[in-house]
Amino acid sequence: MQVTVYLDEASGYLLSTADGTRIDPVTGEAIAESEEEPSEEPDEPQSPENPDTGQGHRGE
Repeated sequence: MQVTVYLDEASGYLLSTADGTRIDPVTGEAIAESEEEPSEEPDEPQSPENPDTGQGHRGE
């Protein structure tokens, strides 16, 4: 089956002219609507397992 697509420069994806389906430019496969683009925001900062509370042993 032949599909006509165009490059959406804003997203970097190929879009089908028939129904707007996203096409992966590398594999040529349709991308499911439920998939989201990876966000550029970092995950929540990870706290160390044993944070230094400043109340360590003084060796007295």
